[in-house]
Amino acid sequence: VDLRRGRRLSLTLGSRAVGPIVGGDMVQGLALALALGAARAVPIVWLVPAFGGRALPFPLRLGIGFLLATFSLPHLTAGAAATLVQTASPAACLLIAAREALIGASVGLVVSFFFRAAEAAGGLADVLRGASFAEVLAPDSGSRSSPLAALYLLLARTSRH
Repeated sequence: VDLRRGRRLSLTLGSRAVGPIVGGDMVQGLALALALGAARAVPIVWLVPAFGGRALPFPLRLGIGFLLATFSLPHLTAGAAATLVQTASPAACLLIAAREALIGASVGLVVSFFFRAAEAAGGLADVLRGASFAEVLAPDSGSRSSPLAALYLLLARTSRH
């Protein structure tokens, strides 16, 4: 794809060309691919505490989701083109977007389990050491949490392994 020269974005399937993405309109095709990518990335950003959790306002979380979708736009155009060229009806596009949102929500939920497990381990450690009454306000969730639970959640966010 050569975007500088304004060529159409097309998909080749094997040796034959499938055709231009979404009827030949490059801007519409890129916007549709970005929307499908955002449908997957926004639920991940929404559910994973490492992206800021509830401390970030909704427009910022939405912007991070679109930014992640923009970074993967070259891969999205090839994958979205194959599906959308064959099924360009609005109902099919809506079903594909719902599928992507479900995949994003599933990935976000599974990844958030790691952070919630670290928080639960800190809460359990506080209960075992008798400091469960010393609750603090956790900035990411807005709820009350034990000191070690907040510390373990913070460590889980910043750890690289």
